[in-house]
Amino acid sequence: MRSCCPRPPTAVAFARAIEWLKLNYARPLRIEDLADHVHLSASSLHHHFRALTAMTPLQYQKWLRLQKPDA
Repeated sequence: MRSCCPRPPTAVAFARAIEWLKLNYARPLRIEDLADHVHLSASSLHHHFRALTAMTPLQYQKWLRLQKPDA
């Protein structure tokens, strides 16, 4: 059954980016690789990520690293 209000593609991409960052926070981050993973351009990913979190993907990754005691 189809949802009456499907999520916009950028919302799905954002959720996938957050999930990837949480799973791979200790790995080096290249925005281009993350953007490819979520099927957005690097600039679009950066723009939407910052609009929704007030952080860049790299800042979010650093924040995650600080939150993890084993990092």
